[in-house]
Amino acid sequence: MKYIHPVRPSFLSQLIQLFLMLSGRRKRLEKEGQEFDYFEYPGMFHVWMVLTMLPESKTVVKQIGDLVRE
Repeated sequence: MKYIHPVRPSFLSQLIQLFLMLSGRRKRLEKEGQEFDYFEYPGMFHVWMVLTMLPESKTVVKQIGDLVRE
């Protein structure tokens, strides 16, 4: 049995705040016709990207790194 580190509640609340902020920003950018990068992973559960053992989380970390380096 592998041990999974618990996620701190403060970290989760920060992720939720970030999601809400970005969700509103995405709608505003779409309305204004602005160009932006948006990635969606249908069927994934909330904050799945913090589970680094998932292949999808490795993909998203790479996508974030690529965007930051642009």
